Amino acid sequence: MTGATSLPAVPLGPVSRAALATYLELSGDENPVHVDAALAAAAGLADTPVPGLMAMALIEPAARQWFGTDAIVDLHLTFTAPVFPDLPLVAEARPVGSEGELHSFRVLLHAGGRIVAMGVATVAGAAAGTASQGPGASR
Repeated sequence: MTGATSLPAVPLGPVSRAALATYLELSGDENPVHVDAALAAAAGLADTPVPGLMAMALIEPAARQWFGTDAIVDLHLTFTAPVFPDLPLVAEARPVGSEGELHSFRVLLHAGGRIVAMGVATVAGAAAGTASQGPGASR
């Protein structure tokens, strides 16, 4: 993986308020900060935030494009800022190392032009070695 470059960025979202409402209903998430703009503002937030698990799940379509459907072994993300509805989202990844059949990629999620989450995806098998072919590459 030495000298490897970033994988193609994948546009995601934005998360619509309707999708957010559906997620909250289906997940049973009753945290009022996700729906009450006044409460979010009182907490110092610019808008009602998207729940972290919903934001993390947004990485999945990009990961399928980069690595195929069954290659991800592990994904750890740390949020550096809230994800808000209606902002354009972009995922990107770059290889950071390999050990045997396991390959590690630094994953970033951008919302509205700023990094809102970063972490590491561990990917298994030969599919990871062809990830740099980009979206739509056959695996």
